[in-house]
Amino acid sequence: MKKSTRAILTVVFLLFFRPTPAQQLPQHSQYMANGFLLNPAIVGIDDLTDIKTSYRKQWVGLPDSPTTFYLTAHQPIPTNSRRQRRKQTPRFAQTILTNDAYDLPNHFGIGATLISDQTGPNARLTFNTAVGYHTTLSNNLNLSVGIAVGATQYSLNFDQIKLANPQDPAVLQGKATTWKPDFQSGVMLHNPNFYVGVSVHQLLGGSLIYQTNTTSQNKLSAHYFVTGGLRFSLTDRLVLLPSVALKWVSPAPLAVDLNLRANYNGRFWGGVSYRHRAAVVVMAGLSLNKLINFSYAYDVPMSAFGGSHEVVLGITLNNRSKVVYPHFW
Repeated sequence: MKKSTRAILTVVFLLFFRPTPAQQLPQHSQYMANGFLLNPAIVGIDDLTDIKTSYRKQWVGLPDSPTTFYLTAHQPIPTNSRRQRRKQTPRFAQTILTNDAYDLPNHFGIGATLISDQTGPNARLTFNTAVGYHTTLSNNLNLSVGIAVGATQYSLNFDQIKLANPQDPAVLQGKATTWKPDFQSGVMLHNPNFYVGVSVHQLLGGSLIYQTNTTSQNKLSAHYFVTGGLRFSLTDRLVLLPSVALKWVSPAPLAVDLNLRANYNGRFWGGVSYRHRAAVVVMAGLSLNKLINFSYAYDVPMSAFGGSHEVVLGITLNNRSKVVYPHFW
């Protein structure tokens, strides 16, 4: 294999499959508006069906930059006690800006996640199903636990890689794929004015191998997330929502996101995030009604790369309590 060919393939694996431990999962700037992405404990947490879809284009202007699409849906499993419960205060108060305690009976939740991520010749497609349980520890404190199981298809399109010798027999032709099982777990404590959660993704680990005669093994590492936030009512219509997210994969340094958002009248929200040494994110959203909500984020990178665009569309069905979204987990 010529040196130029070997160099190109080495760069591809280092940048996109990251054999050295680093962030391997797609980047999301608006995880606060869809906490189910990071923590399966949120599955079915409310008395409605929560559907969200998103499109993200990262580093606009950079050829073959990451493009991510996801679709998530989750809902509670109905019980007789849920049908008789009182109308609850929306979490982090998007419509009823009070400090009323939750009246959420113990229940299970189910859901599913589909994520497609494309970076140049590399692609991954993940599908997970999730189940969770929610219980009340005291009048104001609730515990949620959840797991998600599924599989991820990893693919590498060698035809998109420009080689010095396209006929080099040492290089695969066409598209190579491999499947790996996926497992996630999470736990969350929350009440109307705070939340804290811990979750782990890619818990099973493993290695990516596209051909049997290669010694290159690209390790999949477990990713750990710690999230937390507070709610402050500044007026009867204005709520301030500071939050933090810690992301870690061994032995890479701890990644920290600091977020500050404000919600007005349960319908309009805006905020800013600081991703340590990576980007500043400006975001805003609108809840049109109890059925539809929309949000947009723009990442301003601290590098030579271009900015990133991310849009999220949410739909809530069976919303008998008329909760106006989004939730800010």
